Amino acid sequence: MNLLSLILAVLATLASTEDAKADGGKSVNAGGNITLRYDGEQNSRYRNVSVMMQGKLVHRMALSEHSYSLFEYDSNPATSPDGRYVLVSDVESGEVGMPDGRGSLHERQYCGFIDTRSGCLFARQTG
Repeated sequence: MNLLSLILAVLATLASTEDAKADGGKSVNAGGNITLRYDGEQNSRYRNVSVMMQGKLVHRMALSEHSYSLFEYDSNPATSPDGRYVLVSDVESGEVGMPDGRGSLHERQYCGFIDTRSGCLFARQTG
């Protein structure tokens, strides 16, 4: 990695941390030293979730403005006994056209499993 790449990576991390603080958002302890931080509120759901370890950003999942998904805040997120995995949920919403021309809102909830060491979403399922 050259020096320029390193500088850009550090600046991107700092910018993401500041974005996560910008709108106030909501934070919740996910067990041990893991905190989930939700920001970018839209209709009581959130566009972004950050995984923090000991107050430092591990990874930030930011959904685009064109995404049909939003994260749901959970005041008591399920966490694996060893603290390695935490469950987050998101909801995809969209309007389905009916034969008579009316629209009907359709939503589907997904459960996402995050590896707290990397902050990466490694599984997404629906029931």
